[in-house]
Amino acid sequence: MIKKLCAALVDDDLLEIIAYAVYHPTREQVQKIISDYIGKEGKKALVFRNEGLNIGCIAYSIIKGEIEIDYIGVKIDNRGIGIAKKLVDEMIRREEPKRIYLETDLDAVDFYRRIGFNIKSIGNKYEDTERFLCDRNICS
Repeated sequence: MIKKLCAALVDDDLLEIIAYAVYHPTREQVQKIISDYIGKEGKKALVFRNEGLNIGCIAYSIIKGEIEIDYIGVKIDNRGIGIAKKLVDEMIRREEPKRIYLETDLDAVDFYRRIGFNIKSIGNKYEDTERFLCDRNICS
């Protein structure tokens, strides 16, 4: 089941999920990130839940009919079974964007390519880590 993020869903599992998408996160940083997506204009998040537990999350910003994916994560034991794709698909269904884009590192490029994103290297931005722009136009 996919639910809109609200304060009642925030727990240690959700903090862990978002932490996967943050470089060297502290608990305080992750708590701040989550609070930014609860009831803030232009920012939304969806949480994938199974048997009452938070399993995955996607957080995104809506800018002029386009979506920038800010964070996406799935608990380690639940990876590889389509949860991240379901979160992306549900976000598209709910928001009906013209375009989706994000910046990521090499670890996530294959996932985004498999679900229809175009990939372009934007070079090393952080500590010799190559970054990529992932971009997908959505047909209505």
